[in-house]
Amino acid sequence: MKISPLPVAMMLAACALAAGCASPLKLAGDGREAEKEAIGSDPVDVALQAQEPDFYVNYAGGTPGDDYTIGFSVGSSPASQRIRSFEARIFNAYGSRLAQITTDRIDASGTANGSTGTVSGMIYGSTAWSADVGAGTYAVLLLRTDSGVVARYVPFPGGEQAAAPTREAALHERILAMVLTSERRGSGTEFRLSVRRIAAPPDGEYLPSGEKFRIDVIDGSGRTVWSSSNGRSFTQAIGSVDPAEVGAETEYRAMWDGRDDLAHGRAAPGTYRIVATIPAKPTPYILREEFTWSGR
Repeated sequence: MKISPLPVAMMLAACALAAGCASPLKLAGDGREAEKEAIGSDPVDVALQAQEPDFYVNYAGGTPGDDYTIGFSVGSSPASQRIRSFEARIFNAYGSRLAQITTDRIDASGTANGSTGTVSGMIYGSTAWSADVGAGTYAVLLLRTDSGVVARYVPFPGGEQAAAPTREAALHERILAMVLTSERRGSGTEFRLSVRRIAAPPDGEYLPSGEKFRIDVIDGSGRTVWSSSNGRSFTQAIGSVDPAEVGAETEYRAMWDGRDDLAHGRAAPGTYRIVATIPAKPTPYILREEFTWSGR
């Protein structure tokens, strides 16, 4: 999955405008702490960690630009064969999350040596992300197995040498922080949109109906194969955007059953664009990501 550049101040800020920063801004480079934070209370898969998987963030096609390939590779072993998913969490220089990408597509390859009778193999996976990133952008890449997790801090190309953004740049007007995650559930996927208010809403902002949020799944041709609003009706009463209080958080959930509503069948495997919208007026809040769907 990948995020496209967002309109109207929606990415994370480390502190609210009115209060300023009570503690130092978190800048890229604190890799060990970033890894610990990503792992949280999950156990570390010691056997997989001992294999020292290769994690990388590269320019797509090897040419500097706004397109990146993010992935890993590790030798085939009982430990690496337990890998269930690959996750990339992308942050700006202040530790504000820009994207979270998860894929359960884990591939394997192998070669046989006829003279020795031995077989060697690799376990690998990757995803794509596109954005005009700022200096100091970094990723924390995670492998999840049946036994735990392995995490690695990886700076974006060029970010490790670039000057960090100024404090003033981090404090320009921000309103909502939005993070979209997904989790496979049965034959479908649950999308979770987490929203945190960073600053007070602009004057005149409102919701024109009872629809608080919307999740759309869009295929490569631009068709909306599913929307959380399909088949639903909403009150026409004007409301406010939640959460209302600065510092407050709320979470919205939408369950996609994996069906293509236009084709009246299962959605084909592939990459889809997920568009999460808080339909505020006069300006909506929109988060765009890419999502890999296995079709199963």
